[in-house]
Amino acid sequence: MNEPLVSILIPMFNAERTIAEALKSCLTQTYKNIEIIVVDDGSTDNSLAIARKYEKDNQNMRVLSQQNRGACAARNIAFNNSVGSYIQYLDSDDLIPPRKIELQMDRLRQFQFAEGVVAFSSFQHLRNEKLEHISRRLIDKDYDNPKELLIDLISTTINLLHCYLIPRQLVEISGGWDESVLKNQDGEFFSRILFLANKAVFVPDIEVTWRHTGSGISITHSIETMRSQLYVANKISDLILGYTNTNRAISACAAQYGWIAYLGYPENRQLLPEIEQSLKKRNLPFVIPYKGRLFRLISVFFGWRIASRIVNNKLTIQVCNWISGKSKN
Repeated sequence: MNEPLVSILIPMFNAERTIAEALKSCLTQTYKNIEIIVVDDGSTDNSLAIARKYEKDNQNMRVLSQQNRGACAARNIAFNNSVGSYIQYLDSDDLIPPRKIELQMDRLRQFQFAEGVVAFSSFQHLRNEKLEHISRRLIDKDYDNPKELLIDLISTTINLLHCYLIPRQLVEISGGWDESVLKNQDGEFFSRILFLANKAVFVPDIEVTWRHTGSGISITHSIETMRSQLYVANKISDLILGYTNTNRAISACAAQYGWIAYLGYPENRQLLPEIEQSLKKRNLPFVIPYKGRLFRLISVFFGWRIASRIVNNKLTIQVCNWISGKSKN
């Protein structure tokens, strides 16, 4: 049987410590009809030389380079230079297990490789070189309507870009990655993919690996990145609310803004009026979805702003834990 080509697309920036392991996870795939395209985003370390060495030894791999323009631009260049019928995105510090593509392609074959069917899987954390498995999630199931998967995602959990295997046509129709997005790039891109898809199928027994490096745009809380996150929340909310305005959808959309307010405070104080305006425009309530008991207790008496300051202060948490421990003795 004809096996469709899968393109593995990897943006890379100063990844000399991780790129070799990421590439090995691609080259050891049991599904062999793959191409690997790496786009170096103006690295200043030894990343490009390492990738070039792998390119020299593997005929199914190409390495391209660009001036520093960001991961989204690198992914778009990689896609435009790819020819695979299916697309596997992977960041240069993350890993996919050997049977990832094989098992997802087996599942997609059941639908005769229909262009509107997306496969996805679960993930595990790699933190301080120790693997941390996550519990089975509510989203770990098939969705006849992938729009419902998006609502569940922003309600309860996250998914990573390398969890997915997606038909090329969906990427083409979507218009690719929005290069203006600084934070939550995955969420913005895959919200459009899921709204275009006809079905999303969960493939068990696969855990891609998300490496926590302690750096990168995902942990940054500058005004620029938080404004970008607000931009993404607006886009996702408009997609969902244009599809349905059920209480579940409203709660899911509102939670996005609450997290931006909570996680970014107090650095984002000047952004709070924009958050309130976005909520008002969409008739959404302001809700902080954080469920911690300490946060809730302080919020009752002093409001969410003071509660956020206290709960996000690690020293405060340590003191509270110490007091709590003493009270039990």
